[in-house]
Amino acid sequence: IGVVSEQAKGWDAHHVMPQKYVREFESFGIDISNSQYMVLWKQVTGDPNSHRKLAKTYNDEWKVWFDEFKLRGASPSKAEALSQAQKMFTKYESYYRSPAVKVDFTK
Repeated sequence: IGVVSEQAKGWDAHHVMPQKYVREFESFGIDISNSQYMVLWKQVTGDPNSHRKLAKTYNDEWKVWFDEFKLRGASPSKAEALSQAQKMFTKYESYYRSPAVKVDFTK
């Protein structure tokens, strides 16, 4: 993510596209561990909005998104996956370490 360890204290590396769905993202040609899809999410013991506290909720939202396609007998496209990543990034952005440049996964 391009941050030295001292600067990253109190922050966890976060995959904007969850590792749980790595196969699905790989099928679109997306490397979810590419630094462009990684952010730092604050990790503070006792904070209900910390990375480890919200990880299940975050992953569950992605599950719902994938399940909606399955219910229709469809598969999402790469563009749809990147659009969803953008929506998730925007929704949870206040918990991330602010990047120097605004992130746009859809470009």
